[in-house]
Amino acid sequence: MVDLSFSIIFFYTSSTVLLVLGVILLSIIVPKNLMLYNYRIARRTMAAAYLLLAVIKISECLFLNVDGFDNTLYKTIVLAIAFSQAFLFTFALITLINIKFFTRRKVLCECGIIGGFILACAAVKIFLPEKYFDYGFYLLAICYVFMLLRYTHIFRYEYRHFTSEIDNYFSNTETERLKWINSAFYFSLTIGVVALLTCFFPHIEVDIGFSLCWIIYYIVFSIQFINYAFYFQTIENALENENTDSEQNTGALQQDVEHPLINTQLLQTWIDEKKFTQTSITIKDVVEALSTNRTYLSTYINQNEQKTFHEWINTLRIKEAKRLIAGNPELKLWQIAERVGYTDGKYFSVLFKKETGKTPSEYKETGFI
Repeated sequence: MVDLSFSIIFFYTSSTVLLVLGVILLSIIVPKNLMLYNYRIARRTMAAAYLLLAVIKISECLFLNVDGFDNTLYKTIVLAIAFSQAFLFTFALITLINIKFFTRRKVLCECGIIGGFILACAAVKIFLPEKYFDYGFYLLAICYVFMLLRYTHIFRYEYRHFTSEIDNYFSNTETERLKWINSAFYFSLTIGVVALLTCFFPHIEVDIGFSLCWIIYYIVFSIQFINYAFYFQTIENALENENTDSEQNTGALQQDVEHPLINTQLLQTWIDEKKFTQTSITIKDVVEALSTNRTYLSTYINQNEQKTFHEWINTLRIKEAKRLIAGNPELKLWQIAERVGYTDGKYFSVLFKKETGKTPSEYKETGFI
């Protein structure tokens, strides 16, 4: 049995850590750059999540008393915290990948839902007789599960669209570098599910163990989130919509080869000159070389090559790598990787095997079969 005084000290300590992290997130200096607008909104949202949780946990400590652990109060607080944190984390992560998703109306609507849910939790605790408390709690738990499923569906859709945009802009490992956003959501979802499960084992020992897990996660997440500021502006370039493109008639994208929107001869010259071997090339670079725009080029590649820009560039690079392996046996594999545009030999090997079914060394040893 955990001593009550120890649990109070632990909860106050964890709340202090959250307060410090929340203040750091609020006070971190972010350049007043339009491209970082998404990040500033997400950062404030995460700070609100941390500070709100800290305040609620401190309030929980105040209700702990020597008469024992109040199970019904514990369930009420955990459910209220979990619901608000689910929204704040989802809002922050989606804001990083799609600033246009949340409008003022949507935010006010979601805040109204959260406020109503928290008031319902309070009403169940205060007004329902203890023998009916479980019925009210189960109803609220069902609503909470429904909201988790809803947020998961929304995030999955937005993340798939986001990765598609990234793959149609960058040629290298940016998608891999951004997987932390997807991982962060599912870690948060796991914590939300576990939080609900702890309500069915409302003991102070369970609360301490669970709190230790999420406080570690919150610390790691805040570090990752702060570091993301240095990379966010690069990603925003990929998500930036070109106003001139949006004004084009979408039917024009379906024109046939007699009236091409892409100069295929110029594109073939670009390929023949092996411009795709430039390190970290983006679709913007190709657009400038072909004097076209991003929407037309992306659509052309998607429809004619049945690939994203990322896949198309890497297909060209692996084809060139195979030619170099066959024609230049004296070259080391890392030299070949560099010549076709890769700075990471392991990443080159992974893509080569994905394209050919063999690693570069296996391909070389088997006589290029």
